[in-house]
Amino acid sequence: MSEQEDKPPFLNTWNNVYTFIIGSLVITLILFYIFTNYFK
Repeated sequence: MSEQEDKPPFLNTWNNVYTFIIGSLVITLILFYIFTNYFK
């Protein structure tokens, strides 16, 4: 496989892609926690 095939389609490296996904999941969990406490 060549280097071009191993690159993700965005964010240049797989570590950046994984960091973005985990960060977005953490932000979603925090927002759900805040909304749950606000509307209980």
